[in-house]
Amino acid sequence: MLNCLDITEQGLHFPYYRFGNIRTYLRDNKVSQHMRHKWIKNAIVAVAFIYSHGAVHGDISPRNFLVADDLSIKLCDFAGSVIGDMEALVEEEDRYRLALWSPRSFNTDLFALGCLIYELSSGTRPYDEIEDVKEVARLYAKQIFPNIDGFRYQDLIYKSWISAYTTVGMLREDYDRVQDADTVRDRLSSC
Repeated sequence: MLNCLDITEQGLHFPYYRFGNIRTYLRDNKVSQHMRHKWIKNAIVAVAFIYSHGAVHGDISPRNFLVADDLSIKLCDFAGSVIGDMEALVEEEDRYRLALWSPRSFNTDLFALGCLIYELSSGTRPYDEIEDVKEVARLYAKQIFPNIDGFRYQDLIYKSWISAYTTVGMLREDYDRVQDADTVRDRLSSC
């Protein structure tokens, strides 16, 4: 989470992150698979944290995770977030939006988190090759998603996209299972 350094009459003061956001950093730098996996875990933890406090972010995407000097990531931009019965003031970017004009909710945040995991896994936004935003929305409405066969986190992505998770903890458990399976596979291959 992004730390607030100071609150004044003029506004909030946050640290400056010279590397920018995840999408910019990925575009400008070679990022190891290990770091991408770490970012996926950190994004899941950040979303779980805000949910534990009753907040819906409303705009999960790589442009709202800043890259720190130590290459950790910090979730930011809560301007349109929802707490309780409030209405969101923003919605996700078009490739991260479950449905046009749908209210922000746990499901829309997790759908967007699945898109973030997709982008970190593939290096591109879901349906980046399609220019027509309405066509992307039509495909999502029909539950037609980009191909994720062979992706390390394909189950997490798919379950996020079809709203199969009822808690972020369930997603975290699936993430941990992938990590455990990788650890076992690595041990067996070194024998």
